[in-house]
Amino acid sequence: MVKIQKPRGHKPPALSAYRRLDSNTLNCDCELLWLADLLKQYAESGNAQAAATCEYPARLQGRSVATLTAEELNCGKRMAP
Repeated sequence: MVKIQKPRGHKPPALSAYRRLDSNTLNCDCELLWLADLLKQYAESGNAQAAATCEYPARLQGRSVATLTAEELNCGKRMAP
């Protein structure tokens, strides 16, 4: 399973920096929301979209990362310290 981390800095790198997303088993959780947003922006601007799909959790298996919402990624369900 691959953990893709949000790049540091103000501007995300070009989508080409994330080559071969389609060949990785992605764990789709809230930490991947930035990538989902980036893929949506690229698609909306007419650019080719990377075929990044979820492997985990099972309820999201096979889903395109670009179609996921914050709710589906459990971003609103943070546990209190």
